[in-house]
Amino acid sequence: MRHTWAIQRHRRHRPTSAPTAEAVAERLSELVHPATLAQVGYFQRLGLRARGLTLPVMMGLVLGRLWRRIGSINELVRVVQRERLLWVEPLRDLTQPAVAQRLRGLPAELFERVLNSLLPVLQARWQARQRPVPPVVAWAHAHYTAVLIAAGATLDVWRRKLGWLREAPVAPLAGRMMALLDLTTRLPRRVWYDADPARP
Repeated sequence: MRHTWAIQRHRRHRPTSAPTAEAVAERLSELVHPATLAQVGYFQRLGLRARGLTLPVMMGLVLGRLWRRIGSINELVRVVQRERLLWVEPLRDLTQPAVAQRLRGLPAELFERVLNSLLPVLQARWQARQRPVPPVVAWAHAHYTAVLIAAGATLDVWRRKLGWLREAPVAPLAGRMMALLDLTTRLPRRVWYDADPARP
């Protein structure tokens, strides 16, 4: 109880200044939407048919779902039918099967290319910041050339939420991802994706 009271007292004296939802949406749109538009030509060269769910729309849906922590594709569809999500205008006739089918057909490489084009921009913006780093990070910089964090996961949970594994007698593992993050910037140095979870 004392610990809880101490945390609450600390928060009253030092309130957080998190950006508003509108500010976050504006910043994400400013950064990610142009990077996505730059990949539309590559998207077309892959022979993918655009229809209504173009690459910019799908990028907005995926990123919006992650940002808003929308729990399922059904809920995502309900949200987008009613309101704007990042740069995606309301899509009144959007259906869950259409989104799930489009996600199945989008190569992970498209998302990877957008991320890789954004990382230099994000790193440059971080370098231009004037905020002091935490003491522990300053100590690490003084003693090591780099401090990196490795994080990995399989993607079966995402596929299960999409409903792709409902008919499978045993839920197989999906692809694997691993990211190497910089402790100071919290940005990825490198991201790897392998669609084959059994590859050694």
